[in-house]
Amino acid sequence: MRAATPTDEGAAIAGDFGKAIRATQREFAQLLLAALGALLALAAALLRVLHAALKRMPLKEKLPTYPVINATPTSGAVFLNWGGGEYFKVVSHTVAGACVGFACGAPLRRHGCYFLATIGFGVGCWFAQQNSYFRLRGTLPNHAECRRAGVEFVDPYAPGGSAYPRAYPTHAS
Repeated sequence: MRAATPTDEGAAIAGDFGKAIRATQREFAQLLLAALGALLALAAALLRVLHAALKRMPLKEKLPTYPVINATPTSGAVFLNWGGGEYFKVVSHTVAGACVGFACGAPLRRHGCYFLATIGFGVGCWFAQQNSYFRLRGTLPNHAECRRAGVEFVDPYAPGGSAYPRAYPTHAS
């Protein structure tokens, strides 16, 4: 029988340490899976609540109050309808995002600037598309579109318009 040497003891300690680490990793994985399961259950419950709320919500499409230029505009028609205001919205959202990203992006200011400028560009494009779409559909004022299409612009909120109240209380009586 051979006597124990320091290297044998080191190997035994290393083996025990390896077993302890593997057991800790297993426990951590089990804990991580339990947390992930709880998170998924919470997300499913939240989705059920949102779905029930949306089913109860009446969705009404706003009727056009201004002259309709195009009742079902395509994305291309909406983009071609852009004017200077839409381009200003895109540029201003992009610049604002870049400034906020630079100011709040320490220590990686350039990356924060680029990231939030990209987000701002996307928001600006979405906002511009939405405004252009609603002007073509007649839900927003569309003076220029009516002039371009040769349609008479009738302001429903002007005196005598369809949305203008017919009778006003007078204080003279």
